[in-house]
Amino acid sequence: MLQALKHHAANYWVWRIVDDDPHFSYVRDDIFQKSILRQGWSPCGVDIRKGADAYIKALKANDWPISDKDSGRNIGAVRRYKVLAKMLKIQAATETTDGDRIIVPRTGAVNPNTGDHFLILEAVKPYYTDAPANGHNDFYSCVGVRFLASYNYYDNNLTAAIAEKLNGKYPYGAAVNRIGETNAHLRDCIEQLIAGYVP
Repeated sequence: MLQALKHHAANYWVWRIVDDDPHFSYVRDDIFQKSILRQGWSPCGVDIRKGADAYIKALKANDWPISDKDSGRNIGAVRRYKVLAKMLKIQAATETTDGDRIIVPRTGAVNPNTGDHFLILEAVKPYYTDAPANGHNDFYSCVGVRFLASYNYYDNNLTAAIAEKLNGKYPYGAAVNRIGETNAHLRDCIEQLIAGYVP
């Protein structure tokens, strides 16, 4: 039986990386090799801390195709900024508190590109910018992380419950998503997995 745990982190997040992006492996490898979690739509000059106008200006300076309105799967620049701006709310670990928990779907610790695994990370450094070492003009927006665990969606009842939320009717489909307080069950599942509890 799932037992409710004290939520050690202030916030819980789902962080999406497009697994068919040609730079997916680089972004994934940076998690393990450099403890960096990167997010896209962030070319050179982008700094989310400077606000929406500066974000759009940086996109234009890089000749990125942007629009003022949503069109199909392509969301407008202002809405894109609002999604990425959630990164500013991610709280890093301190000497006395745990960092926010971050779920990264569709990637694993062993198999770099798999649709049936997910990572659990802890934020250890708040939002910052960093130039990718592979020279690609994207993924400058970063959060420092510590690897906690990697699971198959169907390893046990806890992982299956997480998979149901990630793939369900409301699947946290944006690039950065906060898991709200109303979804305490999902938060409990994450903490149980971190604690090593396997039902």
